Amino acid sequence: MKRTKRVFAIIIGLTCLLVGSVAMAASINVTSDPGALGAEGGSVQLSISIANDSEYAMENISVSNNGTRFFKTSGVIIAPGETTAFSQSVSIPAAMLGQPIEFDIAWTENAVSYTHLRAHET
Repeated sequence: MKRTKRVFAIIIGLTCLLVGSVAMAASINVTSDPGALGAEGGSVQLSISIANDSEYAMENISVSNNGTRFFKTSGVIIAPGETTAFSQSVSIPAAMLGQPIEFDIAWTENAVSYTHLRAHET
């Protein structure tokens, strides 16, 4: 009986993990153009592409860095299987060269909220 309960608990646990991982299936890619800057810093075109690999639409998407929102994401919905790109010109001062820029990407899928942290080297 104990063994049956243990096996049942393991099956339930694995099912929960699989369901959770299916719901949060997003691929995020960050790029900049140009890919490198001179020692004085400069302006780059920063782009983030978000691919929705789940079975639910991604809604309420926001991209932020230290609490500052980037990109115009209001009203954007990414359907299952689709990819959407966001792009913005950003000034990178010399002091930030070589430092990672971290973005928090948050969204909802099927009324569940998710956050993904993505770093991009300057």
